[in-house]
Amino acid sequence: ANNFDGSGTNGGSVGWIKEGNYNLGEKFTKEIFRHNQGDMYVMLDERGVHIVKITGGKSRKTIKVAELTRTIEAGTETDKEAYQKAGEFASAAANNKDFDKLITDKGYIKRVADKIQEKDKTIPGLSSASSVIRWVYNPETEKDAISEVMEVDGKYLVAKLKLKRKEGTATIEDVKDQLVVEVVKEKKAEKITANFEKAMTSAKSMDALAKALNTNVQDIPNQSFGGGYVPFAGNDLKLLGTMFGLKEKKMSPIVTGDQGIYVVEVTGKVQSPELPNVKETQRAMLDEVKTRAEGQILEALKSGANIKDFRYKYF
Repeated sequence: ANNFDGSGTNGGSVGWIKEGNYNLGEKFTKEIFRHNQGDMYVMLDERGVHIVKITGGKSRKTIKVAELTRTIEAGTETDKEAYQKAGEFASAAANNKDFDKLITDKGYIKRVADKIQEKDKTIPGLSSASSVIRWVYNPETEKDAISEVMEVDGKYLVAKLKLKRKEGTATIEDVKDQLVVEVVKEKKAEKITANFEKAMTSAKSMDALAKALNTNVQDIPNQSFGGGYVPFAGNDLKLLGTMFGLKEKKMSPIVTGDQGIYVVEVTGKVQSPELPNVKETQRAMLDEVKTRAEGQILEALKSGANIKDFRYKYF
């Protein structure tokens, strides 16, 4: 049930495999196409040891598909009606303090764009948002202001400026919501950590610790350092780093991760195979760093020269 590819939940079947598609690993896939239906064999690759049985034959069918598309656009009357409704909403919103309730009552869709900057060209849900950003940064647009009807990406929208932050260090009020979330996480972590500490005074194994905490031990097969993602925990680099810094058969100290509190134990290690072409990999990584550095140099020059980009005012 712990197959790296998730096939354990399907009796070990990985379904149909397409030649040239290496989602299951290049070596694994190529080896499959060297065998025929009914063959059964054992193989080793970078993910581990596999017992493979070919249950289906190869198919070389070519399918021709014809696709007919037609763009459906709103007519003049529909567009006029939509604009009229947007105007009615803007008028109602200007005289209604509960903007969110008005949206709900009308059955419209609300989108929230946080931390809009002058240089932005898009905001969530809108690919061409220059007119919205110009309205936001207009000196006459104050907090809680309601915009006129704006047409963006073939849609009509009415915006409300919920918060306007001053340039520089944020005030506590500006980041209150984020602070509350972090403080709640910290307090929960302190409480859970105290329970772990108490349980670890007597628990000498993972099973004993789980029993003391009324939880279960979760097995993580084939965890790789480069993958980043940890099952049951998500992309938690602190937990990942702890795992790969442990010796085998030794419980870790308490780890306060991004999504939870953990104690882990490494039950075994498999040495990763060496890269087939180290020089080629190094060259590709170096090219990537060079490309990224060019953009960072330009941003550093802008920052040092104190340049402000006001192009949003014109296009």
